[in-house]
Amino acid sequence: TQNGDGRTFRRGDLADEIILHGPGQRVAYVTDLGFTPENFEAVAALARDADLLVCEAAFLHEDEALARARKHLTARQSGELARAAGASRLAPFHLSPRYQGREQELLDEAASAFGGPVLVLTSEALREGAPPDP
Repeated sequence: TQNGDGRTFRRGDLADEIILHGPGQRVAYVTDLGFTPENFEAVAALARDADLLVCEAAFLHEDEALARARKHLTARQSGELARAAGASRLAPFHLSPRYQGREQELLDEAASAFGGPVLVLTSEALREGAPPDP
């Protein structure tokens, strides 16, 4: 993975470069999560009061059956999870390439369900680790 100036980082090291946080800030990162009521409650509890929830939003909610089959969250579920956790901000990512050129729809769906500030990551980061298009 690379950032904009061409330097190469291992995935674990890249997080230190792109996520700035200070003392007392809580960052939660959620990806590859199949939606079940049990998973939703457990992750909401783990991410409780996060200052930033970086959460997958792989599919639009209209494709919920596909999201369920692929064990991913929809953008709406990502927003609902952020709201249930009491997160201050949401950064959706891990968007399926099937929505290339339509990323704003996913971001809008997540924002609507969350009701709070949504951070927009770079287009490369939005798709980081995204599931291949079936």
